[in-house]
Amino acid sequence: MEKNSITVSAQNFSQGRQEVAAHLKEAGLSVKEITMAQLLMEEMFFRLKKGMEGGRNQSHHAPAPALEHPARRGEDFSADVSLKRAWRETDLRLEVCGREYNPIPSVTEQEDGDEEEAYRLAILKTNRQRLSCVRKNGKNIVTIKLRELNSTKKQLIYTVCALILGIVGGLIAQSVLDNAAIAAVNNSFINPVRSLFLNALHMMMAPVTFFAIIAGITNISDAALIGKLGGRMVMVSGFMQLITVLLALFLGIFIFTGDFSYIQAGISSSGGGNAPGQNVSLADMLLNIVPRNLVDPFKGDNILQVMFLAIFFGFIINNMGEKAKGAVEVIDFVFRFVLAVLKLIVKAIPLVVFLSMLSLFAGTGIESLLAFGKLFGGLALGILIVWAVAACAVLLFGKISPIKAIKKLAALSPLIFTVSSSHARLPFVLKFCAEKLGIDGKLAAFSIPVGVQLNKAGNCVFFSLVTIMFMRVYNLEIPAEMFLTLWLSVFVMAIAKPPIPCGGIICIAYLFTVVGVPPEAISVILCIEPLASMFNGVCNESANITTSFIVAKKAGMLDEQKYFA
Repeated sequence: MEKNSITVSAQNFSQGRQEVAAHLKEAGLSVKEITMAQLLMEEMFFRLKKGMEGGRNQSHHAPAPALEHPARRGEDFSADVSLKRAWRETDLRLEVCGREYNPIPSVTEQEDGDEEEAYRLAILKTNRQRLSCVRKNGKNIVTIKLRELNSTKKQLIYTVCALILGIVGGLIAQSVLDNAAIAAVNNSFINPVRSLFLNALHMMMAPVTFFAIIAGITNISDAALIGKLGGRMVMVSGFMQLITVLLALFLGIFIFTGDFSYIQAGISSSGGGNAPGQNVSLADMLLNIVPRNLVDPFKGDNILQVMFLAIFFGFIINNMGEKAKGAVEVIDFVFRFVLAVLKLIVKAIPLVVFLSMLSLFAGTGIESLLAFGKLFGGLALGILIVWAVAACAVLLFGKISPIKAIKKLAALSPLIFTVSSSHARLPFVLKFCAEKLGIDGKLAAFSIPVGVQLNKAGNCVFFSLVTIMFMRVYNLEIPAEMFLTLWLSVFVMAIAKPPIPCGGIICIAYLFTVVGVPPEAISVILCIEPLASMFNGVCNESANITTSFIVAKKAGMLDEQKYFA
């Protein structure tokens, strides 16, 4: 099937599904991956059929029994299905001749059918990053990525193992090597490797951020056009994140008291020193958002200017409609290209993590564990902060007791903590919203996927704590103006974080330039971001569920009997 394709029609769809499943099993995919592949293939096939044949009132999915589905009328409709394997990735591709149609749903698309229809649509929307559609040679070509999430899990496992080995190796090196030998290893091997990686990452920061934001700008603009519902979501999520950043900054100042400058010994600079740079004032940051030309933002470290250009150009392209169709296709291709380059670069993260931890603990010893222990303790307290802010928001906007909501969120949190992907969390989060909180199923199927892009409370906590921690490492003061600058910067970066590998690292790198922390400190953040993502997931999902709960209450779509049960 990698070289040849099978033809699947509405008449033989069940047989085609079984044949595809057999090929996927031969390719080594798990039962869970095969089931998801079949679901996405089925949805895409019948959405293509409905859209290309103009059957707008037909259901686009195929419940059992297979041949009873109304969308299967018109047996001449067929698709060529093929399995493509390259660079350790597995894709399922559907090719259909006919008029142009993109079956991938927008984030704000809603289903007028029953709750099952809404649930299936929500599954599609949260898997949008695994779906792509292009028009080529008179064909609509839909690609479904099947192995993307699996590689992410492997990367996480490799990074955690490298982290542990680096700590153990660093402690052993400190006990058996003198300072001169440790410095020689750093200068001759560790520093050059880390510098190569950081330079490669820096090279891709601006283009990846630019094209990631433009590629997703349509969804953002759609969210702004959906009326009161979208307005309420933006207002509630914005309020919660502003307060969360403020409290997280105060938490960081409280936790990171004392001397942390000893950590500098494990963060060697390729330039021969670790002197902090100049910080950026609030006025400078606001005035410099608009660049003087289109080249400078891509040459320097001002990611905020890159984000401004991406949002500005993105909305212009979006408003041009069909006239910008060619530009959208080019942007999609370039984004996939730069993302592929970035994915290749981040494969080196486990090696860099190992070397960074080796250097850090060889230079500082077990004492560094205290600082990281405080950071992770702060992330745990950050969850409590998010819950407290959520309770206040429910009381303020929803005008209903938040006690039940917080208790139920706390009970759900261990499950969220163990599932790092928002896509994998979607089924049980939707079930939780409907059955435990009493949120209308259709509303939840719409608001939860949209809210994933809006609610970034975990980023607010993580970015705040990390920035304050490294300001303490480099003995940087936090006057009132700098505090305000940091408050606004963290808020913007938390929301604007691109959904790409190392997206958080890109945002933290900008925050470091704002406060004057040397860029070499980023190599340490690489070591802790994978573990921090589990805490971030709990915070993000808690804020997302709270936003949906408040919107449901304001819209009269909350079953209070279920909520108080």
